[in-house]
Amino acid sequence: MFCAIDSIRFTSPGSKVDTENHSVIQFNRSFVVARSCVDRKRNDGLPSVGPILRYKYLANMLPKATQIEPLPEVSSQRKRFEIRGDSWNICKLELPMKHMRRLLILVALLTANSTFADVALLKTAGVVAFEEARNGFVSICFENKKEFDLSEDLSNKDDILNSIQSGNYKLVFAIGSQAANLIRTNLPDMPLVFAFVIEPDKQGFKKEHSTGVALKVPVREQFIVLKTVSRNFKKIGVIYTQSLNDSLIAAARTAADDENLEIVPAPIHSSQDLQQVMTDLVGKADVLWIPPDPSLNTEEVIKYIGSKSLESRIPCVGPTDRYVRSGAIFSYSVDPLETGRLAGELANKVIEGTPTSKLPFLESQKPKVIINLKAAALLGLVLPQNLQNAATKIYQ
Repeated sequence: MFCAIDSIRFTSPGSKVDTENHSVIQFNRSFVVARSCVDRKRNDGLPSVGPILRYKYLANMLPKATQIEPLPEVSSQRKRFEIRGDSWNICKLELPMKHMRRLLILVALLTANSTFADVALLKTAGVVAFEEARNGFVSICFENKKEFDLSEDLSNKDDILNSIQSGNYKLVFAIGSQAANLIRTNLPDMPLVFAFVIEPDKQGFKKEHSTGVALKVPVREQFIVLKTVSRNFKKIGVIYTQSLNDSLIAAARTAADDENLEIVPAPIHSSQDLQQVMTDLVGKADVLWIPPDPSLNTEEVIKYIGSKSLESRIPCVGPTDRYVRSGAIFSYSVDPLETGRLAGELANKVIEGTPTSKLPFLESQKPKVIINLKAAALLGLVLPQNLQNAATKIYQ
């Protein structure tokens, strides 16, 4: 089957495109819009194609093209040709003769940039929220990317740093404090855009080389809510990775003191310590508060903490929607997808030439309240009506 194309034109990022009748092909920092014949009748007997087929042929195949060959002409006005790649079947297209030169230029540009990446994307492996932030970022920043997954124990950090240092990247997008601090301390001159970093100023991120989306954790607000849920909550058990969340735990201690509460710290080195600290907290803590922490945000860990808190009858307050879904009674959580999009907008500005020093650190959107009425009922708790009224999502 031939993919029948009516025209090809160049446009710029941010331009509005009629996606029902056009396909967008992205390369480097420009775009190509290919318009099919889906909204007009054909006189030559060739089939027209819909948006899904156009996208498959144009967006997925052209970036991997290695050569283009003309085929016998349909008419003096229209031209058929084949585009070949190393790892996919021949793609046959048809378009007007006057647009042939543009397509040749397009394929040359795509081929030249097919193995080049402008952005290194670094995140701690296995963290659900980070995966969603990554998806938000790539939906806004269309540069060629090379992705790196940092192991929780940092065992592959040297290989990653060597690859990034030798990769001639224009910037690094790092998701989470662990990944962002790895770049900040080892590649201090590398332009950096971060996301999910708590208090970046206090952690030493300088605007001369970095910008990003800071994660604001409403600690005091959560503790106030806990007091309204039950007057029996006096001791708050906190599980956290000591090397990453020391500053947040210090803020939590201050907030707890102001509310006549006590923090029962349970520091860990990795998620492998989780079972032991959960056992130790039974009988010591009235309620469990989980801060944003990469060691505590894998699907397996979230399910374990949720089930263990219900089994031990220790109410849990989690940092994300997934915690609430797994048994936490409530959460003040930000949308990781939107956080990634905000970071993508910053990355676009840096790549276009704006110095990071002129881009302020952004804050993720106001946290949304998510509650689990079923989990609260299983623990014999009734969540206040004002909390229920403020909730954007309720599990029951």
